[in-house]
Amino acid sequence: MNANKHSRLLDPVEVSKLMTFVAKDYGWRYTADRQTMADQQAEGVAFLWDRLESEGVALLADEVGLGKTFQALGVMYKLLHEKPDARILIFVPRSNISDQWVKQNYQFYKQHLKPGCRLCFGEDEVRLTAELDLPTNFMALQADVEDSCVGSPILKVARTTWFSRLSEESDDLWESKLDSSRKKAAELKERIGDALEAHRHTGAGKKADRKFDLLIVDEAHYYRNKGGESLPGCPQLRNSFPVWLGGCCF
Repeated sequence: MNANKHSRLLDPVEVSKLMTFVAKDYGWRYTADRQTMADQQAEGVAFLWDRLESEGVALLADEVGLGKTFQALGVMYKLLHEKPDARILIFVPRSNISDQWVKQNYQFYKQHLKPGCRLCFGEDEVRLTAELDLPTNFMALQADVEDSCVGSPILKVARTTWFSRLSEESDDLWESKLDSSRKKAAELKERIGDALEAHRHTGAGKKADRKFDLLIVDEAHYYRNKGGESLPGCPQLRNSFPVWLGGCCF
């Protein structure tokens, strides 16, 4: 994650200055000794942020109903607050999950971000909510990034099942499918990297920025087995797109 480095652990109190985990209660503040679910979610955002800063990857394994999506959204908007042109990619396993992310992102923006935080996004509010894009495949994702305005945020939702479509239909053997997926994923990495580089100008002598700033993987248990048959090609996510894996939340 390419936010500016900070020298101390992120305090949940600072998190609660930007967002509330009690819907529409914009006066809510984190209190350490209260330990409500809202306070624990603020602590979760701070934990994930610090782990991303120190390790480059974070794991959230809360039980169902404890607000994993909202905590991931909290990290995302904390990053966007610090870096208005941040590029964020969310991977989900199914279309119904992507629809949930669209709905919960809109809800989080409207009911959980505090007015002062929302104000800083200005005209980008539409890009972050109403126009949250759902490309249909990696080629469409590439086109969407290429069409993004320079200096504006990029927020996209992609499906892990796209990896299964990278292999050739004529590839009958599992190893052949993996080889085909690796080659196509490497090609896509370069093309999408070109689009990301064009999206963010760099000064003379500076290294071109060819990566997303944050990657969120929902239901990441699908990646437990390297040769998992449920999502062919997905084992190559880390190998084929190594600079994208800024965060892993599930």
